[in-house]
Amino acid sequence: MPIPVSPLRVLAIALALAISVITVTACSAEPEKPVTIPSSEVGKQLSWLVGALPRLPLKENELKEHFTESWLAEFPVAKTNEFLHDSRDLKLEKLIEEKPEKLVARIVSFGQAYRLTIGVDEKNKIDLLEIVGF
Repeated sequence: MPIPVSPLRVLAIALALAISVITVTACSAEPEKPVTIPSSEVGKQLSWLVGALPRLPLKENELKEHFTESWLAEFPVAKTNEFLHDSRDLKLEKLIEEKPEKLVARIVSFGQAYRLTIGVDEKNKIDLLEIVGF
């Protein structure tokens, strides 16, 4: 003979199951590990870039400290700020390639994944900054 079950009891059981599933899911998620940016010259420029994005727009003298003359000739201050503005929500996920003069990283900006490439010249100024979708 089946045991009668009240709708309230069914709801309580369903709620208990839902809470246990949520708890297991939350506990099994690994915490995000921060990306360690290398202390190389290109790494220093990437660190500066990540820290500078929340302060956009950047002033000309600051951009001249970090970008080559040839970069700023091709992408003047307003154009560089516009380019950086589109990535202001940048979050580093992982480094893909690491060379003394160039870094390639997987980033996320506004929920979209991108590949960021940053390179420096012999004076350790940014001469390459590329952000393309994966």
